[in-house]
Amino acid sequence: MNFLPNPGQNAMAIAYVRARPMRMRPHVSMAALVSYCGRSAIVDPRLNRSWTFRGDGSDMVHEEIVLPIGVAPEFANPAAFANAIDYAEARRMRKSDGRTRWPQVCWTLVVALPPDDELTLDEAIEVTRRLVQRTCGPHDLPAHIAIHDPARLAQSHGSLNRHAHVSVGLRPMFVGPKVRDLWARPRHGQKHGLPATYIAEGVSWPEMTRDVLIRFFGELGLDNVVDPSAPAPDRHWSDSDLHGDDDKVHNYRQTQHKKNLALIYGDASTLIETLLRGRSMMRIGEIHRLLAKFVDRESDRTVRANEILADPEIVTLGRPAPGGITTPRFATTRRIFKLISAATDAIEEARRTTAIQVMSGNDHTAVLEQILEDQLRDAVIVGTRQSDCAECATLLNAERSQVVTVAKAIDRESASEAIVVPRAECVVDQDLAALILSAHESRVRLVLGFDLSSQAGHCHGLTSYIADRLSPHRSRTPCDAAQLVRAGLMDQAVRMLHERIVFGFAEDRASPRGLDSWTVCDDPDRLSLLISRAHEMRGLLDPLDHPYSIHADGRDITFYIGEWIVFERTVYGPKPSEIRAGGFGRVLAVDDEHGTLVVDILGLGVRTVDVQKARLRSAAAIRLREAKRAPSEVELRIEISTSRHAWAAILLAAERGNATLFVASAVARTLDELVEVARSSLPSPALCSLKPIRDPDADMHAVYEDILANSHDISLRADDVDIFPEPANNPRHREEADRPAVTLDEFPTPKPGPRLPPIAIGMPSLHERLRSAIASDPHALEGLRFVQRSIHKTNPGRADAYDKIMKFIGLEKSVAAAVVRAEYSASPRARCPDSLNDEFDLPQSLIDELPAALEEIEIFRACTILSLLAQRITQTQITPHIVIEDDTKDPLSSDP
Repeated sequence: MNFLPNPGQNAMAIAYVRARPMRMRPHVSMAALVSYCGRSAIVDPRLNRSWTFRGDGSDMVHEEIVLPIGVAPEFANPAAFANAIDYAEARRMRKSDGRTRWPQVCWTLVVALPPDDELTLDEAIEVTRRLVQRTCGPHDLPAHIAIHDPARLAQSHGSLNRHAHVSVGLRPMFVGPKVRDLWARPRHGQKHGLPATYIAEGVSWPEMTRDVLIRFFGELGLDNVVDPSAPAPDRHWSDSDLHGDDDKVHNYRQTQHKKNLALIYGDASTLIETLLRGRSMMRIGEIHRLLAKFVDRESDRTVRANEILADPEIVTLGRPAPGGITTPRFATTRRIFKLISAATDAIEEARRTTAIQVMSGNDHTAVLEQILEDQLRDAVIVGTRQSDCAECATLLNAERSQVVTVAKAIDRESASEAIVVPRAECVVDQDLAALILSAHESRVRLVLGFDLSSQAGHCHGLTSYIADRLSPHRSRTPCDAAQLVRAGLMDQAVRMLHERIVFGFAEDRASPRGLDSWTVCDDPDRLSLLISRAHEMRGLLDPLDHPYSIHADGRDITFYIGEWIVFERTVYGPKPSEIRAGGFGRVLAVDDEHGTLVVDILGLGVRTVDVQKARLRSAAAIRLREAKRAPSEVELRIEISTSRHAWAAILLAAERGNATLFVASAVARTLDELVEVARSSLPSPALCSLKPIRDPDADMHAVYEDILANSHDISLRADDVDIFPEPANNPRHREEADRPAVTLDEFPTPKPGPRLPPIAIGMPSLHERLRSAIASDPHALEGLRFVQRSIHKTNPGRADAYDKIMKFIGLEKSVAAAVVRAEYSASPRARCPDSLNDEFDLPQSLIDELPAALEEIEIFRACTILSLLAQRITQTQITPHIVIEDDTKDPLSSDP
């Protein structure tokens, strides 16, 4: 049973989808449904009337039509879409009078979406699109999407019930046969007391929606938790039950509520295994969310959560942080932990044999072709559902008795040559682990098919782990890296991207693209610092370019003309929102008096933006979720500063060809370590990629409960406790003190230690620090070479070059200016260095130019300025008249 949180609580994503078919009626049509959901007016030619659902202050924030490939673009209009679906069904009806069974026009979905403070409008649109793609599967069906946000209405201000209305047509091209088994497969016949017609296979809407949301949150680098379904969930009620028999619904829900409380306060392992529903582990945050729905007092919720996590049959897991205390993020039971661990041992053993074979492909057809090439004669086809095995059984000419479910395959006693699972990505972790152990004990070969493009799985971490460990490494193009990362094959993906992975912080290495390079960082404390450094670099690059400052939202916002900005708030209005959170634009003009900007918004054009309404900032440093929509021409320098978001950062780098990954040393130091970190940061990681870690709060609660349980051994009388003790230096008690007085003479006199030489804080330490920083940065080293060539004695225009370089640097007291002055005034060298491999040294006269104490930020700025000097565009601006003699190379020449 899913409940929306109270307004005072923290909003939480819920996995809620309501699906029902819509039938054509004499007074109802598809045009009426689209008009209502789209808050528009549509003329219905079949019923010869118009439908109008327009209103002031509409809550509709987005509307779109999803069309299959090959459909005419004019059907992207909502009116044309609705009338085409109506016409396709009406022309097949032989009669309309006296009908008792009307044809289905479409399936309608109502999808609960996270509110605006959890997902931006564009992110909510993307979630809805993925849900439509997931539900339609291989069928290219047209769909109408309308997103409503009641919080935009004045009478429901603050509402969290943002939702989407989805209408899916049942004919792929508005013509042709209808898809009848889209979300349910009905069967006929009596079976186990079921009626003559029953649903043999259906869609688990809560599980499917949960998988889509968790995966999307993981891609954005968010730690949001999806509200779990109750251990004893509510049932689906018809409209007649909800509006008719109130006592029936009330009594049933009261019974379910008591069952949920009994499970919550019962055995902890039973509760966790009920909530897992076949998965190997769950987020600890989901346990807290479950308790928030059924336990009123916050203190009772905290106590019960600690009791569950401290239970000896519960195992909490996480990834240990080097040198720090790590709080676990996942929980499972000891039985499931042993099951998955035993299956992991069998997987590692299969690396040396062929007991388990993985056949991965870019689609399910490629997987089936590999299975067919294996020429299996006597094989058992296994799947979660019968429909998952149909195509494979047809290719292998398997008999009906050879197609079984996972549960029957585990208990199967008859021997066979192999067990084939054509859609292993759809099998939950517990079933797959039990199947692996069963095949291992029976010495039967296990063949797993893994569709890399499937949207049905990949939230089952064990399947991805097996494919990553056992699937063969193939030669792939760089564009396949994103597909591998999405599928969870982190070993292959990381090694494919190794040329774009740097171990260290991005700020330690200057970018060769300068201002066209953005830093992606999820640390909010470093965003403002990185933006300030980018503005300093811009001021150094062009001293004549002055910044503009506007006060808004209680802060001063600084902009440069031509700078990219990112919006942090969506501005809603009567029309579709143009200024959306996460969108980008380039500043063209600034109006300080009115507090407005003229911005070229990406994908829209030039607009005037009110800074007071649209919260925005510089895009020199952005978050992971914002970088998903960054302009393609901008280079991204993606930092991995925490292991939780490693998978999201790697996916972002794989999706963009002009991105570089910078891995902090606290996260990983080698590619192998990065692979392990990435596996543990998947949206649904494999249990074997995490380590058992005790929850500190649960352990503290266990210690506290143990003290209370043993408190009966402590017996104190009131007379034994002096509530107001007298001071120890009271004159009345000085004579009664029987302990000897302590004097300073009793302490030994310390002996003087050896006198150490003073620590050098002058030229030697500064010289080595500066030289080491320049030597470790190839761009700064190239800039130093350029300076040495430009002001070398062989250059007749060295004085003019010196003036131009100093004018470019601007600050005469900076470290970079001191280096240039020292190079210019130093004794001429015998030879001008012309190669990055040449040995270099800084002149000794630099000791007079540098201060006694120097901060690391000054050294960093010096390397940045030297890196800018290394850029060809800067060199052409500074040295257009420098003449270099023939014995040295021209730094502006294109020859190597």
